[in-house]
Amino acid sequence: MFVRFALEPLWQVYEAALDTNGDKTILEKLIKSFNLSVPPCFRCCLLILVVISALCVSGPTLYWKLKRGFDLKPISLISCTPCICDCPPALSLLKLAPVNNQ
Repeated sequence: MFVRFALEPLWQVYEAALDTNGDKTILEKLIKSFNLSVPPCFRCCLLILVVISALCVSGPTLYWKLKRGFDLKPISLISCTPCICDCPPALSLLKLAPVNNQ
């Protein structure tokens, strides 16, 4: 229900705003119903926002990858030094939070 009544209309507006072949009548109805004024550089501003958002999400990862260099070895071939500690063995989840079988 939520997908049908909430997410599908949002997706239609998203496609209409970003796709050049999108249905522009949806945008016109939305703009008229909310009495919005859309500046002519709306797409440019939206594109800048999308790029900045993507950089905020992936920026730290890219920074560390570039700083340390890209390691193209498969993960299974990368070995690390064994851990040397006096930690007790890991507890089972069933011991931490037993389940009542009633």
